[in-house]
Amino acid sequence: FEKVESRIEITGTVAARDKLTVGSEVNGLRIEQVLVEEGDWVGRGQTLATLNSSLLEARLQQLRARYNQAEAALSKARQPNRQEEIAALELALHQAQSNVELEQSNLALAKANLENARQNAERYQNLYESGAIAAEQVENRQTEFRRQQAQVRAAHDRIEAAQFARSQAKERLDQAKSGGRAEDVEIARASLNEIGAQIEELQAQLAQTRIVAPDSGWILTRSAHLGSIASAGSPLFTIARGGQLELLGELPETDLDRIDLGQAVQVSHGETSVEGSIWKISPQVDETTRTAIVRVALPDRSALRPGMFAKGEIQLGHSEVLTVPAEAVRGESPDYFVYLLEDTTARRQPIQVARRSQDLVAIKQGLKAGQKVIVEGAGLIRDGDTVSLQ
Repeated sequence: FEKVESRIEITGTVAARDKLTVGSEVNGLRIEQVLVEEGDWVGRGQTLATLNSSLLEARLQQLRARYNQAEAALSKARQPNRQEEIAALELALHQAQSNVELEQSNLALAKANLENARQNAERYQNLYESGAIAAEQVENRQTEFRRQQAQVRAAHDRIEAAQFARSQAKERLDQAKSGGRAEDVEIARASLNEIGAQIEELQAQLAQTRIVAPDSGWILTRSAHLGSIASAGSPLFTIARGGQLELLGELPETDLDRIDLGQAVQVSHGETSVEGSIWKISPQVDETTRTAIVRVALPDRSALRPGMFAKGEIQLGHSEVLTVPAEAVRGESPDYFVYLLEDTTARRQPIQVARRSQDLVAIKQGLKAGQKVIVEGAGLIRDGDTVSLQ
């Protein structure tokens, strides 16, 4: 027996413990500023990028003007003077007509965007067929074309709604000339509330033109590029939350019962070496590799970076193990074996190796004290051969 230091070695990849994906919640706006780069440390709420808000601001001004008109219409509708009531409804009809014209303008713009998207989709398809671009770029353009088709359909629906509202406004005006003041007040109030809700929604979208970090951490990737169009749901940045990293190490299933949560692990990459600790052990073993993932928490602000290949060493203390001469051990990892001498017959015995040096091999499993191991000539015999002692 020999007293040896028992340890387990694992290998794996350094990764972020908690990866945050940051994207735009507003669709179709151009990226105006990119304020951070990969590797930068950012704080919670820090602005990472901004989107061009000119279109939203113009739309907000239009809505505020309509709100003022609706507010005036409601005020006039409440007046007891019949002449003022009629004037208010005439204003409402004019506003309804303006809405129809506005939605018709929006439809024209949507059709122009659709035609532009169609041309881009065809151009990218031709580029793809000539091998100039990847299929993913073609799919993006086709997705944009389908989105613009939906915008055109929605514009048609809004025109129909605006035309219906105009017909209602005309009907109310006709009724007002012969009575029906209470109904007019309710309609004016509903119109005012609807425009107010649209203003609130647009103000929320304007706030979303500032892309901010949801928490502090390292910028891992930056997909945002100046001048490109942001798509809702598409990632612009990924952040390693809190700068916390971990080693995703692979551990053989036979060693799972030898480790515990909180156990220290010495992690190294090149000349860099830091001490981490096991914070999670996978409950599942890979059926192909027969290994489980051990997640080792790494210290903050270390020189290790996501994507690095690293090694981990788990110290298990010292123990006395059975050793045999190195020349007695045959085979290759993990299929090592020795030949035992039983009477005058050589018997192949599989073993598990704990550690080996130039002269001795520490045996983890497969041998017992007192068994006779063939050393000299072990490479020249086979299982079942008759052996004579010289």
